[in-house]
Amino acid sequence: MVHSLIPGETVGAEFIVHIADLSALLLIHEFPECTSNASALTQCLLHVCRLTIGETLMKNVLVLDFDGLICDGLKECVLVTWNGHYKKDVLLFSDQGLEAIPNTFVERFQECRNFSKHLGHFLVPLVDQTTSFPTQDAFNRVYNSINPVLVNEFVEKVNAYRQLVRTEKKAYWLACHTFYDGFETFLRVLSFPAYIVTAKDSDSVHEILCDKSIPFVQKRIFGEQRSKLAALTTIAQMEQIPNSQLYFIDDNINNVLEARSAGYHAYWATWGYNSPDHFHFAAAHSIPGISLADFLTNRFNFPFFANQPKSVSSDADAISL
Repeated sequence: MVHSLIPGETVGAEFIVHIADLSALLLIHEFPECTSNASALTQCLLHVCRLTIGETLMKNVLVLDFDGLICDGLKECVLVTWNGHYKKDVLLFSDQGLEAIPNTFVERFQECRNFSKHLGHFLVPLVDQTTSFPTQDAFNRVYNSINPVLVNEFVEKVNAYRQLVRTEKKAYWLACHTFYDGFETFLRVLSFPAYIVTAKDSDSVHEILCDKSIPFVQKRIFGEQRSKLAALTTIAQMEQIPNSQLYFIDDNINNVLEARSAGYHAYWATWGYNSPDHFHFAAAHSIPGISLADFLTNRFNFPFFANQPKSVSSDADAISL
């Protein structure tokens, strides 16, 4: 009782056929009266197996970063870092408060943001205003020299301040996050499993998405991640897929390298925060960089776009998928 694969089905689908045959044999053994309809029974089971097991075999999952990939939150990060660290009043979470922050700090923060992987890294421009950062390693050396106790205290203060302004200055806080062109629409029409893994807390990310009427289940947002590999592992296990069926997009080149080394399909988003050194690093490690236009037009032929609508319209233009 062996049935052939349907046209276009992969060799891996032989497993589905064998499962269907075995299931039919077991049912006939338990219910001999089904023998006369064995062929129909097997075909029915084969269809069910293709819908269940086949879905898992062919499923692809997309995992996205948030800041620097989906939206630009630099303004918010500057304000919560400075105000939270120096325990400023909530009223200073404003344009006037931003103007009161020394330009030297804002410029230094922008430089350091290109190398930052998590909130703790935002402490660097507060404690070091002079060291040159030609490479990621140079930045990491300064960060690693900071007492971890000070880092934890800083993170607690900034998170507390962020939660406060989210409540008391909600409209302004939301306005500090600007979505990259085309991403709002892209997220609204997602028709495949997608997650967000970010250093930002999940409540903030979910609130920003909800403000734009973007339906995204909060349990699919992994927030406050200093290292993203653990989250990727959890997601692959939740979706019951091998690492090779998970696609990860991040603007942090080091996160991408770690994910690729673990067997995930990882791509470096070049429209986010980066430095010239990161382009040399990507070339040295054969890490593919991808522009926003390339991503939204699917020039890399990502399989997870297969069931997407034919086009996604941004505020600026129509982006063909």
